[in-house]
Amino acid sequence: MTLSCEKVEFAAIQSGQCLVETIQLSNHLQVPCEWFVHTVKVSGKLDKHMPKYLRRKIRAELKPKTRIFEIQPTSGVLDPGERSNVQVKFMPKEEKFYSQNLVFQIAQNAQKLTLMAQGQGLEPRLEFSPSVLELGPLLPFAHGDEAEVIVKNPCNFPIEFYSLEFDQQYLTEEKILRKLKGYDSYNTILLPPRNPGEKLPPEVYEYFKEIKRSREEQMKAKFLENLTQDNEDEDFTTSDQGTSVSTKRTSLSQGISATSNLEHIPVPFVESKTYPDDDEDEESVEKLMFQTDKIQSLDSQSAEEVGEVENNPVSRAIARHLGIDISAEGRLAKNQKGIAIIIHGTPLSGKSATAVSLAKYYSAACLNIDSIVLEAISDSNNVSGIRARELCIRAAIEQSMREGEESGK
Repeated sequence: MTLSCEKVEFAAIQSGQCLVETIQLSNHLQVPCEWFVHTVKVSGKLDKHMPKYLRRKIRAELKPKTRIFEIQPTSGVLDPGERSNVQVKFMPKEEKFYSQNLVFQIAQNAQKLTLMAQGQGLEPRLEFSPSVLELGPLLPFAHGDEAEVIVKNPCNFPIEFYSLEFDQQYLTEEKILRKLKGYDSYNTILLPPRNPGEKLPPEVYEYFKEIKRSREEQMKAKFLENLTQDNEDEDFTTSDQGTSVSTKRTSLSQGISATSNLEHIPVPFVESKTYPDDDEDEESVEKLMFQTDKIQSLDSQSAEEVGEVENNPVSRAIARHLGIDISAEGRLAKNQKGIAIIIHGTPLSGKSATAVSLAKYYSAACLNIDSIVLEAISDSNNVSGIRARELCIRAAIEQSMREGEESGK
């Protein structure tokens, strides 16, 4: 097995973001080749006689840490003459230069292939002037005091900063991110990069909007069901007590008062919004989130049943960012494989006859490119038709200008 390159150099990137480069593995021999990426495994066994606080500390240190360079997939099999693409991901954690050798091992072979990965990490920084803020003494219940602090960005890229305690958008987004599925073993998840000031991807908000809407419908249905059940139970109690003459008037009055009280209970209604309000309290957000796990599990089960794994907000957001169509029509168009034969030549060279014979042989459609272009130009409601007409008009103008220049000479 051979690698397409022996060194991968990543551009400088901020911490918290990642870059992905693709390399190719090739098998030029006549036997299958099984390969895997060498990883160092840390033993997780602890002495049972060790103190509890020490075991807790060691267990925290043994938790898998985020890898700076990661290869996906980590293993595979190459048939004779086959090639496979492998992605190398670079995700820095701090501002420094990273360099690491990634080792590929081949089964039943002592040969090891080494890929050197290098990259520069950048870390956002802010400078406060003054760095220490001192306010003068104040009496109790006074109007307070104010001071100005100058915040400077020494980096060459924009930075967004906010208050962890008072920024409601940050608190809401953190609760949403905690409930998302798709985290790996290192507790990281990939989302499209956000510019300073931008919110989470709209697919994530739309997903939680659907969760909120379904929960409201369940609450309404449950309330109406309980209301109907209470009315039926009250009517049943009233009919049973009607058999006794001594308690008839009392039971009827109780039934009427109970029914009148139930009729005045308003049906709860919560207004649905695409984005959570900034002043939404924590309890409402928690109520919104508690059904996420159940709905996510249902989504995963349905995805496994139909063989689709892209039916989640994270995958949809990434696909939109990369320009990939994951809709049913897009997948169907992607799976349609075939050949397109273009026949061109001088006039009276047999182009039409050859095209017709090939179309009959392959049971394919025979199209004339000139007629397709003319049809596209005649369609004024299509974007491609308008574009084709503009190009033809431009070409005609250039041709007329060229002919005018030649005639003037």
